[in-house]
Amino acid sequence: MITKPENPFGMLYIRAPEPWMIFMAQCRQDDIIVQVPWEKEKRVITKQDLGIMIVCVDFLIFIILIVYSILLEKRQVEFASDFSDQTIQMKDFALEFFNLPEENNTLKLKAKVWDHVMRVMGD
Repeated sequence: MITKPENPFGMLYIRAPEPWMIFMAQCRQDDIIVQVPWEKEKRVITKQDLGIMIVCVDFLIFIILIVYSILLEKRQVEFASDFSDQTIQMKDFALEFFNLPEENNTLKLKAKVWDHVMRVMGD
């Protein structure tokens, strides 16, 4: 909403809307009563103990996530290596040439390489 200011400079101010409180939750009890199904008596847990338990569980989940990602990466590398060893790929049938002649025309270079391969394999 734009309002006219009451200052002598004559500047306009834009007021930001105030936040509306929609919902508010609050722990009014200091103790939490927990009924464990296999025990007959109820257990009492304080808010401080519950907070410590939640932090410990979060820390444990974080460590498990880190270990899982490290193991997943190692297993992925192992799988890629095994997969490469067990499959036939185009690189298994490829020829690699070194010391090719300097040639600007690729068709001439292909013809020279083909001629060389045919001469070597023909002998």
